[in-house]
Amino acid sequence: MTWQLTEGALATIMRGGTVEDPVMQILGSGRIDGAGSSERYHLQVSDGYHQNSAMLATELKDKLTSGELSEYSVVRLNHWMLNSGERGTECVIVIVDLTILASGTEVGVKIGEPAPFREDSSTGAACDEQSARPVLSPPALSQPQKDDTTGSTSGSILPIADLSPGQKEWEIKARVVNKTAMIRYVNNKGKRFSMELVDSSGHIHATAFGEQCDEFYDLIKEGRVYFISRGKLNPTNKKFTSVNHHYQMTFTRWTTVRPCKKDDTSIPHIAFNFVSLNKLADTALSAVIDVIGVVKDTGSVEDVIVKKRNEREKKREVTIVDQSNTTVKLTLWGTQAEEFSATPGCVLAVKGAKQSDFGGRRSASVQMWNTVRVNPDIPEAHQLRDWYQRQEHVNISTEQLEVAGTAEYTPPQPKQKICPVAKLSPYREKWRIEARVVNKRRGGTPNESGEGGRFSVEFVDKSGEILATAFDEQCDRFYGLIEEERVYAISECNLKPANKRFSSVNHDYQMIFTDETTVESCNEDDLNIPRYTFHFKPLNKLPDIDLAVDIIGVVNTIGSVEVVTVRATNMEEKKRDITIVDQSNTTMKLTLWGEQAEQFSEKTGTVLAVKGAKQLDFGGGRSASDLMSSGVKVNPDILEAHTPRRWYRRVDHGQEHVDISTEQLEAAGSQVQTDGYSDRPEASGF
Repeated sequence: MTWQLTEGALATIMRGGTVEDPVMQILGSGRIDGAGSSERYHLQVSDGYHQNSAMLATELKDKLTSGELSEYSVVRLNHWMLNSGERGTECVIVIVDLTILASGTEVGVKIGEPAPFREDSSTGAACDEQSARPVLSPPALSQPQKDDTTGSTSGSILPIADLSPGQKEWEIKARVVNKTAMIRYVNNKGKRFSMELVDSSGHIHATAFGEQCDEFYDLIKEGRVYFISRGKLNPTNKKFTSVNHHYQMTFTRWTTVRPCKKDDTSIPHIAFNFVSLNKLADTALSAVIDVIGVVKDTGSVEDVIVKKRNEREKKREVTIVDQSNTTVKLTLWGTQAEEFSATPGCVLAVKGAKQSDFGGRRSASVQMWNTVRVNPDIPEAHQLRDWYQRQEHVNISTEQLEVAGTAEYTPPQPKQKICPVAKLSPYREKWRIEARVVNKRRGGTPNESGEGGRFSVEFVDKSGEILATAFDEQCDRFYGLIEEERVYAISECNLKPANKRFSSVNHDYQMIFTDETTVESCNEDDLNIPRYTFHFKPLNKLPDIDLAVDIIGVVNTIGSVEVVTVRATNMEEKKRDITIVDQSNTTMKLTLWGEQAEQFSEKTGTVLAVKGAKQLDFGGGRSASDLMSSGVKVNPDILEAHTPRRWYRRVDHGQEHVDISTEQLEAAGSQVQTDGYSDRPEASGF
């Protein structure tokens, strides 16, 4: 059989273009030296016209070591990334997902006469000006990107200022003006990094978590321009960013990031929204701010103990002053404090500082992810420097330092003692918890303007977990404020007995938000607070059917999306039935509803963990359904997920020759439907 390779695909991909499902041949492979405990392999790939080196994702190394992928194999690339090389001038293709179309023994020869790809080769340039084409007969392929400075795969670039969740397809062209270091959580159970994206219309805050950190951290360089699309947009939480945009962006598995080879000088390199130091008292204490001032005093490095973590850390207090003759102390931490080398008279600009209030005086704290610029080349810095020089370095009096930034601000009352979540009960008159949000789901029926309804979250600290629900006005008030995985201080909620039929959270009570409820963001993330809480039961040992349960299993079959009429509401809704299986060889049908059903795009073999699934029993078979308060996690990075994944792979590859019968699948949780109606369980117990 003659196999068709997509000629020109390599040149297009290496230049940042787009090729749909290119077909290539493997010409060789080898292990990467110095890869450490994680084995990494490189491949020599060919499109029949060029050949080049590529890196194989760790998840695919078994295909190579088992011999399934070998020399002369013909493959289709389903997903890849283009990462910058160590010297910043070379790029490497990282193959994330592929399909083997023909084995190496089946093909047996090299297809075509591919030449090594070179960026400056005339053959490559000529090929890049055309659409990628197969060696023999052309399959349908998308056109590569030709105009790198202005082109968009969707045909137009959307200004950042116009970004909103209502736009389904968009692409922006933006400069990365602030990229944080990778922030890792306790026991490596999660990580994140963030950045700010700027174009001539405005700027937006963006964050990547988990797998997206691995995918984008090395690719994205501060100061460079990128084409970015398919990020998730949520309302901005002003407690964590000073960026002036209604929404903030989260990178997902569908997000694409393409470097722009030519710098666009029309895009600014930095963006600030400065607040005058004498106006700080007029801003909300919880709001993060951008400030600028002349350094009056650099302070000294101190060694202090951070109470929340009970750890020692370096700190330095720097005093700045601006044209209003108001001074403010900036606290620098860690390496920022040790490496601070600015001298009195330098202009200091800080983006996203966190405010504090001690004895009625405002101060600010600079975290490791904040941007700090010394003598930035911006108009505000030049104006401030000119003002300071005209003052002839007049010293500001001690009295001015003491009253700076007061602006009739009332000193805050002492905070209540923190109560462990596990000890919450209605018999405590005053309490305050500090806990992480690990599951946030919205449900209910909002009004015509999109207001009202309800949402639920789970608050977790080191002692335990509790379910909290907000209705109607409280839903509108807190939904945009509370962000998943953040740590908050919460008080003044009603507590009532927990309804175990609708929640698997292990607490005797559940919280209801009221008009008196307060939710404040914590300045520092407590890395000792867990990010997942599950109480899994094996599928063959599930508890009483009236109880909500946490279940985990490997996706075995995936049904299609159906439109059914829910009896309880007499409204149409979308549903999807899938089956999962665990090590007990027990299968269960799991029903997903609404957006969960529509957006479910995983493949068989994926590990699915569900928090608080509702059990059902029809015809003697046990099944489950997700509720409004249920949390669904795909391939969570927890021990309980790694075990069934390894078991399923052994079963799937036939090493144990375990076969799940058709009768088991058909009997697992089958649901009875009549007249096109379906009984969706409702979380009415909140």
